[in-house]
Amino acid sequence: MKNMDTKLLFQCLDKQLITVDDVILTAFVEVLQRKFDASLRAIMFYGSCLRSRKYKDAMLDFYVIVDDYQTAYDSKTHAVLNACLAPNVYFQTVEVDGVKVQAKYAVLSEKDLLLQTSTRAYHSYFWARFAQPFALIYQADAQARMQLIQAQLNSITTIYTKTIGLFNSPPTAQEFWVGALQKTYSAELRAESKLRAGVIYESNQRHYDEAFNTLLNIGFSHSSRTSRWTAWNWVIRAAWGKLLSVLRLLKAATTFENGVDYLAWKIERHSGVHVEINDRHRKHPFIYCWPILWRLWRKGAVQ
Repeated sequence: MKNMDTKLLFQCLDKQLITVDDVILTAFVEVLQRKFDASLRAIMFYGSCLRSRKYKDAMLDFYVIVDDYQTAYDSKTHAVLNACLAPNVYFQTVEVDGVKVQAKYAVLSEKDLLLQTSTRAYHSYFWARFAQPFALIYQADAQARMQLIQAQLNSITTIYTKTIGLFNSPPTAQEFWVGALQKTYSAELRAESKLRAGVIYESNQRHYDEAFNTLLNIGFSHSSRTSRWTAWNWVIRAAWGKLLSVLRLLKAATTFENGVDYLAWKIERHSGVHVEINDRHRKHPFIYCWPILWRLWRKGAVQ
């Protein structure tokens, strides 16, 4: 697709950027500031807890943006893992007024933030997430804020470019976003209901409608027919994405405290399928978790 003037979309997203200020988020920011020190560029809050603002018995989701992996980590191993297959995911808890709240945070460099949300990024893992609403709860400076808005802009234009050829006729905003998000879910190993994309659209319809309408206003258009090449790309993207999902899950089992138990909890929460975890799975996830993944796939708990 030819280059478009996206200033109008940038202004739209800048205006819509969510700000959330509460003691629990402040506590997490303080912990992450101490952990990453001068390498910390921004922290974004996203996902189901942002939509519900309910933190009890839940897992908050953050993206931690750092200048680069070498300065962000004391461990060279973690820096290499993050560079080879971003993001690294970690577990963190805080206690506020006697209440313990848990979260997971993913670490991403500024370079990868912009690269992985651009049209050069083949897989949808990052541009599917950053196209959705998020709250900026920490920024090192104005440039850090602008980079996150640019990443969201990149993600929205990328998801449009890579999915619009799947629609037989010009879609409405709802049809586009639900269809596009469903495609990105199918390109990962996820324990999500088929209704999830519709729920996400409805949870912040204004964001999605304004972004979609702005794309049309600045010249993004729909072809008169579906593209076979686009469809085949999504077949390849789905196969590649499921492999990446497994690799990320296994990596998270080594970087994420109680990672195997968390994954079992999340699968049961979204699919209703109970997963029995023992010490063998916790100690050797790379060896003993494969049969579990296979059984879950056969049951349709992960897709």
